[in-house]
Amino acid sequence: MVGVALAGILMGAVVIYAMRNQEALVERFDQIVGTLVEASLPDDAERVQMSIPVCGSRHQTNCVVDGDTIRLDGERIRLLAIDAPELFSPQCAAEYQLAIHARDRLADVLSAEPWRVVRDGTDRYGRTLAKLRLERGWAGTVLAAEAGLRVRAFGRSAEDVAFEDGIEPFKGDALSTEDVARALDDVTAVVQTLGVRERPAMIWEEETLFSAATAILLPAMDAAGVRRLITVTGIGAGEGLNHMSLPARMAQQALLGRVYDDKTRQEEMIKASGLDWTLARPGLLTGGSLTGRYKALTDPASWHMGMISRADVAHFILRAGQGGTYHRQTVVLI
Repeated sequence: MVGVALAGILMGAVVIYAMRNQEALVERFDQIVGTLVEASLPDDAERVQMSIPVCGSRHQTNCVVDGDTIRLDGERIRLLAIDAPELFSPQCAAEYQLAIHARDRLADVLSAEPWRVVRDGTDRYGRTLAKLRLERGWAGTVLAAEAGLRVRAFGRSAEDVAFEDGIEPFKGDALSTEDVARALDDVTAVVQTLGVRERPAMIWEEETLFSAATAILLPAMDAAGVRRLITVTGIGAGEGLNHMSLPARMAQQALLGRVYDDKTRQEEMIKASGLDWTLARPGLLTGGSLTGRYKALTDPASWHMGMISRADVAHFILRAGQGGTYHRQTVVLI
C-alpha cells in the first residue's frame, strides 16, 4: 500500500510526508516532528556504546522503558523527535502491540551502534528531554527513513534550504494550480499552515493569500481523492476573536486585521467543503522546545488567549493526523 501521510503549507511552502506500508508504520508517523520544528542542539554529549536491554524492573539503571523513553545511569530520559504509541496506558490492543514493537526496535537500535544523548531541559513528568544521536544521524530521522517514510518539502525556494537526510526538496508555488496538483500526488492527508511576510503595508493592504491558496487546494484535494485536511490559522480567526481580551483584540485588529479577515474567509471555505477537516488555532507562537504541555480546547466556552511553541503545534498536528481525532472541529491551542 502506498500513501502520503501528511502534506502541509508552512510559511508559504508545502511540506509533504509520504510513507509506504502505512499500516505497519503508524507508530512512527509523528517522529517526523523533529525534522520539521526542532531547533538544532549542540552535539556535545559523550558517545555511548552499550547493549541496552528492555527494562525488566524499576531498579534497572540502563534500559529501554518504551519506544521513546530510556533510563541512562538511572536518569529517565524522554527522547525528542520520537513519539511512540502508549505502552502503559494504550487505548486498544492494537496500540499496545505497536508500542511493544516500538520499544523493542529502539532497544535493537541502541544495541547496534554508538549513540549519544543531547539534553534539552525537562518535561512535565520530571523526565530529562534529549535528542538521540546515532552514528547515522538523529534517531527520529533515521527511524523514519528506515521505516520507508519520505518527506517532500514543497515551496518556491525549497531547493535553497538545507534539509536533513530523508527530505526531498520540491520546488513549486502554493498559488499555482499545477504545482499544488503535482504536490498532492500520492497524498492521503494535508496540513495547511500559511503565513505572510511581515511588512508595514500589511496593516492597510487587502490580504488574499489564505483564501486564494485554499481556493486552489480544496478542489485539488477533491480531484486527487484526498479527504483529510488540518489547517492552522490563529485564535483571532472567526469567532475566536471574541475570546481574546479587549486590549489583545484591539491590537490584533489594528495590526493584523486584514490578515485575520482573510484567515476567517479561509476557515469558512474549509468548513463549507466536504472534506474531513480540523482547524487548529494556536495562541501566541513561541520558539520554545517540544514539551507536550499544551491544551487543545474544543469547547468555545473554554477558549482564551495563551502561548504555545511551534514545536507543540506541530506535535498536535501530527497527533491529530495520526490518531484520526478532532474531525470537523475547531481547536484552540495554548
